Amino acid sequence: MRRPVDSVENPVGRRVLVYHQARTAHLERLHGAAGTTLLFQHARYDFHPEAAAGADVRQVSAVQAFRLILQGAPRTVEITEPTYYPGVRLAAAVVLAARATALLHRRPRPRVVTYAIGNSDPREDFRPVTARERLGYAVNHALAGLVWRSCDRIAFGTGAASTQYRRVFRRAPRGQRRVVIPALPAPCRCGQPAPRARHLVFLGSLTPRKGFDLLLRAWAEIPDPAVRLTIIGSGPGLRDAQALAAHDPRVRVLEDPPRKRIHQVLRSAAVLVLPSQRTARWREQVGLPIVEALAHGNRVVTTAETGLTPWLRTHGHLVLPADVGPSPLARALESALAHPPDPHRVLRTLPVRDGRQVAEDWLIADDEPRDR
Repeated sequence: MRRPVDSVENPVGRRVLVYHQARTAHLERLHGAAGTTLLFQHARYDFHPEAAAGADVRQVSAVQAFRLILQGAPRTVEITEPTYYPGVRLAAAVVLAARATALLHRRPRPRVVTYAIGNSDPREDFRPVTARERLGYAVNHALAGLVWRSCDRIAFGTGAASTQYRRVFRRAPRGQRRVVIPALPAPCRCGQPAPRARHLVFLGSLTPRKGFDLLLRAWAEIPDPAVRLTIIGSGPGLRDAQALAAHDPRVRVLEDPPRKRIHQVLRSAAVLVLPSQRTARWREQVGLPIVEALAHGNRVVTTAETGLTPWLRTHGHLVLPADVGPSPLARALESALAHPPDPHRVLRTLPVRDGRQVAEDWLIADDEPRDR
């Protein structure tokens, strides 16, 4: 991975992705994407630099991103979605650079696009208290409007996100094109699906907002010796996970294993559990663990916080109330494990092409997507 750059000696590609945070999933989508540059400010907990091998990936500041767009000649610039206030200042800097480069070089302005899955109202996610917080909030809200009005195309990953954007911004600028393309994966090609044992997986950050502490309390109410639990991830709950595995032989913990190992575990699992819990400043948008589980033929047990709730309910997965307690969660997990799903049946419900890839193709194409 390249170091931060701000020189014209390292021009960006024809397509530039500018994200506030980068994760391994972003890097994996770059494989085979010739002429694409990924600029990001911060690395997520699940960011593995080795996945960027051979790709043009650079960690930059907002000023460096502005300069690279201004000095380069990108045709398309994809930014972090407008309702994500932590990244809105970077997005605004890139939008202004896209406008300035058209004037400076006397050429058409790069197309500005975004992929949106935010299903919470940023005006309710943060309640400023101090004068400084109120000023920062006002600036972010104004910049979010600027970024929204500057987007030529927006692909929504869920219907919930589309609805939320209409609520937040009310009016769409003239000429802006929008489409909803469900954030569903295509079946993973990492191996052949096989019959599943009574194997439960938790994948993700070991934090209360992902429902990890809730899962631990629910697990205490599942005495069946034939049920196994694999915990994959890292975070504040890691010690609790390791302590549980130390005295319960049914439990194992994999702390940030390689991606290949994650695929192996999901191929052997019957059920993925992700009981996400809303906080004052966060709500589950889609849930990457849900997407990865579906791609491997797992049944999903989650809460109604995810934007995929309607689809999951329609296709035989268990979506629990957001305020579910340990006992109802335990009963739901036992029910899901009592009759392990046929992975082939789960995989047949998925699209032929990954929804995120279909969205990316539409964002840069001259026509509407044909495979949604």
